[in-house]
Amino acid sequence: MTGKPSFWSFGRMRRTTYALLSIPTLFVWIIIRAGMQGAVSSMNDYDVATLFFMTVIELIPIYFLLFIGVKRLHDCDHKGWWILIPFFICVIWFARPTQGTNRFGTDPRDGYADDEVAREEDYSFWGMIVISMIINVAMISNVLEMQKSQQQSEGQNTTQNYTPTQANISHQNTPVTNTQTATQTPDLATAKRLYNNAVINMNAVWNSLHPSTQEFLRAEQRAINSKRERDCTAYGNAQSTDKDLAMAYRYMCEVPQLNERAEHLKTQLNTAVTPPMPKNVGPAYGQNHQTKDELVLSQMMKIYNNPQLAPPVYLCQGDIYCNAFSALSQYWIYIPDDYRYQGEFNIKYQAQIGDGYGLNKGFTLSQEQSILLAERGDLAYYNSGGKSPEQEKIFAEGLAVLLYIEEMNGWL
Repeated sequence: MTGKPSFWSFGRMRRTTYALLSIPTLFVWIIIRAGMQGAVSSMNDYDVATLFFMTVIELIPIYFLLFIGVKRLHDCDHKGWWILIPFFICVIWFARPTQGTNRFGTDPRDGYADDEVAREEDYSFWGMIVISMIINVAMISNVLEMQKSQQQSEGQNTTQNYTPTQANISHQNTPVTNTQTATQTPDLATAKRLYNNAVINMNAVWNSLHPSTQEFLRAEQRAINSKRERDCTAYGNAQSTDKDLAMAYRYMCEVPQLNERAEHLKTQLNTAVTPPMPKNVGPAYGQNHQTKDELVLSQMMKIYNNPQLAPPVYLCQGDIYCNAFSALSQYWIYIPDDYRYQGEFNIKYQAQIGDGYGLNKGFTLSQEQSILLAERGDLAYYNSGGKSPEQEKIFAEGLAVLLYIEEMNGWL
């Protein structure tokens, strides 16, 4: 005579032990299930290894419930396969056990167990594990196939909406206004799909730009992206305290802005930024005997009157005037002439009242003179369309250069 049978699926389990083990396991499974759902909803793409690992983690408490359920069925003299019948799990909570020894072993309520008693071996538990794994692999394959089909469908829709060419640009995308976005409660999956489509479209337009145009617009594009993400994240959080709903609002906020920016970039598809001719080479340089200050002034005046001629920053090679004009021109070019020279945006006035973001720290206009601008340069800066301190510094430097031009010409 020996002790009770070991904790193995071939034996029996009393009803009290089954209840004490199954109830906490159910709570553990609910917690794991909630965590896995949250993790899956935050994933952009799925892969086999990740999905398999997550499903196995979720199945562990289910397997344990099957394990103890099989032993409880053995206590009622039934094979473990009965647990697969819907609602049969409720029966084993109340079914009366077999008194004394049955074909699956001795009664666990007895104070001893006879190992000499023949026991029927039931492999139903392991069979259910194998079946569940096969179903698990099939479900993962189905999810991955659905994801692949969705990506292909989105790619086809994007191709239909936008086909970049240098001669003919399609304008099929209609931006969604913020007013339209705010009037309906967005669905996270739908909002995310629209956002991904907008990003794909935006990237397609950007990749179709001439490399020189990309380089010229890169700093501006990064600033726009940063501002859009920051503003829309704040907008989403203000709309809802629910994480998923706030993310959906953020996506729907970004979609029209991405589409609008893509439409704007399409107007630049036929544009190539031409580097300026070097200032110190060519026959014209040898024929005119301008001083360095006169040459710099003439070059700056040319850009002052034609801001689209400003060179990209990467060609300036540290020339402060060149850098300032290059950064300034992306705003300066969009200001109407009557507003730029005669209206509210008067260079002399704005420079005199400006705060000079970087100028107060020792920016030098020439060896002889340093002009410090005072407190209200933000007015000129925000009129230009800029939003970040880095852009403000560059714009302030550009204003100072324009002020220098006016001073050199006796306009002050």
